[in-house]
Amino acid sequence: MDENIKPVTKPDANPMDIAKNVAKEISSEIKDSHISTLVYDLPTAEEFSGGKTTIPIFVVVNKFDSTVATKLAYIAQKWSKNGIEGPFIAEINDLKGMEDSVPDELWNVSRNYMVLEGTDVLKEIPQFDNEYQRAQAELAIRRYIFTLRWTLPQVLYNSFQLKCYMNNLAFYCQLSIQLYHRVIKSDVRTPEAHIDKFYQEFPQSKLPLETLLNHVYNNEPMESESIELLTNTIDSVLQTILKKIDEMGNKTESNESI
Repeated sequence: MDENIKPVTKPDANPMDIAKNVAKEISSEIKDSHISTLVYDLPTAEEFSGGKTTIPIFVVVNKFDSTVATKLAYIAQKWSKNGIEGPFIAEINDLKGMEDSVPDELWNVSRNYMVLEGTDVLKEIPQFDNEYQRAQAELAIRRYIFTLRWTLPQVLYNSFQLKCYMNNLAFYCQLSIQLYHRVIKSDVRTPEAHIDKFYQEFPQSKLPLETLLNHVYNNEPMESESIELLTNTIDSVLQTILKKIDEMGNKTESNESI
């Protein structure tokens, strides 16, 4: 591992300087497998120093294997205390064939980014309109709800499967909240800020989601009798978001018909 490039520790450090140092280390470590490292969402110094944003890094490689994964995991751990989020990774083959559909995560990256090392592999990613993004978010959340409803009866009396289910539910809720804020073009930038603002708008969601997250993050056991919490979390978080996003689509259709 390259120890010559040290993490920046100054509280007033420029986030782009940190990003460039990380990119140099990534390129040096994974060498021939490296194609591109970029920073997206382009955090400002003011946002970063105020704790309002992280520094998200995206890496594209020729081949994703255990060696690359291990090196990037080391870099992620090393730089996490300096505000680095990621590095998130994709193979170059993952970016092919996206003429008519783009994963939401990649679409978000491609909207506002800067190449730090390597080539610009995202310049050909199509940019879809706001309604496409809203519809994609609605589809994703409908799929989360359907999967959770479908599988709940099968996991209630299997402690290992129930734990996996809880982890998935927590992940789906947090991801859906981020999708919601992306669709409404919220000015919040960190996952924690997304959740805090969501609680302000939908206070009925706070108790079930906080309870679920405490169980998951503290690795607390949950008995099958807690089905009420699980179903309430689905309804108060995922169904709430789905309803709001669906209403936005209906308004768009109404405006177009006038």
